[in-house]
Amino acid sequence: IKEYRQKHKNKLFLEPFSENETDGSEKYSIVFVPFTIDIPIGTTFDGKGKIFVWIGKGDCSQKEGMPDMFAVHEGATIKNLFMIYAPDGIHFRGSNASADRIVNLDVCEDAMTGKTTYDPTIKNISVTNSVFYNCADKGLQFDRIKSGLRVIGNKFINCFQPIRINKFIGSYEAKDNKIVGAKDYWYLLSHEKYW
Repeated sequence: IKEYRQKHKNKLFLEPFSENETDGSEKYSIVFVPFTIDIPIGTTFDGKGKIFVWIGKGDCSQKEGMPDMFAVHEGATIKNLFMIYAPDGIHFRGSNASADRIVNLDVCEDAMTGKTTYDPTIKNISVTNSVFYNCADKGLQFDRIKSGLRVIGNKFINCFQPIRINKFIGSYEAKDNKIVGAKDYWYLLSHEKYW
């Protein structure tokens, strides 16, 4: 990725593009992403099993305020993709949204976040059948979700904090998740001392 960025540092990318897309072929599975991809209200973004590689600004560190690869708005769904090098992964920016079958390779800051600057009470977010590898910090950061968080059938592998929620959440369902190599399991359990 560093070599790619250096080679194309003077090129202005206005939208995501696939590897060798100019040959008219659909066979390529890598999509280079220079800016956040917005998933509008009520729509579904199907990645069709492709690998989405971040090439925009930011880095794979623990700095706050870096760009997200995907912004999922009210009632939208994101599914069926791999993602890597996203500074801040997926931001849920509205209620009643979902992510399904997302493979997060080497999570940077956080893989998925309930994020909004105008109303901290979003609700009804589902994360299902997804995989989170090597989270130096959090896999799921949902401390702004009011209620209705569903985390089902996911795998967290070598994640410092697999899931962070707030102690005031109204309803929270977590089942059939596998956690291997987590540094702090208690972040999943305690509602008294740590949030």
